[in-house]
Amino acid sequence: MTAPAVPLAVTPDQYIDAQAEHNAHLTRLALAGLDAASDAAKRAPALVDEARTAARTAARRFYPLCRATVIIHESADPELTIIPEVYDQHLHPTGRQLITVFAHQLTALALYAHYPELAWAQPRCNALDSTLPTHRRRRPAALVPGYGQYVERLVANALGGPAVTGPLPDEPQPSDLYTQLLADPDSPANACQVDHGEQVATALLDAGGHPLLHLALYPTVADLKDPAKWLTRHQAAGPAATITDDSGTAGDR
Repeated sequence: MTAPAVPLAVTPDQYIDAQAEHNAHLTRLALAGLDAASDAAKRAPALVDEARTAARTAARRFYPLCRATVIIHESADPELTIIPEVYDQHLHPTGRQLITVFAHQLTALALYAHYPELAWAQPRCNALDSTLPTHRRRRPAALVPGYGQYVERLVANALGGPAVTGPLPDEPQPSDLYTQLLADPDSPANACQVDHGEQVATALLDAGGHPLLHLALYPTVADLKDPAKWLTRHQAAGPAATITDDSGTAGDR
């Protein structure tokens, strides 16, 4: 995915439709390389439909949280999408905040350009890890927003202020609805999930930078809470640890 992103302002309904097709497309990519005899491959059409429906439901409920997002299409350039209504009604951002938001999304685009599989790694892991205990299921989706939040803090600090990703006390605060949705455990932007991803991203960067993503064992639910232990396990395994996905173990890529 090396094409430039097309900036696009959309309505909430357009965003909801785009997010549904984005997830369906990524799920198709995630399932394409699986063993044809596997249960996930046999259920591929149903899993794609389920992904589309789940994404539509989540986007309809949580779209007020969408500061910006990357939408990946099957036959068009990626879109860097914003919803003006969100900024008008829920965020009221300053210039400082807008710069950090787009730094986050440009980080995601850069990661996808280097490692396209990161875009569909989560649905692939979901399909392969469905029979594992929850703590052993992999969560590669935490890596991208984790890196994005890490970069947001760097940019905020470079602008001469505290390294925070939200509004400062003297800046306009988000709406009550935004605050409530962000605290919802089911929110895709839940701060706890993103914070865990940032801790993993920081561990990777401290150990040698983002190229380690190409070799990294995707973190599990348990690993997100203890990135130092996960990184030690990864470094001990080394490059030879790249295992075929069909084993479905927590140590797979």
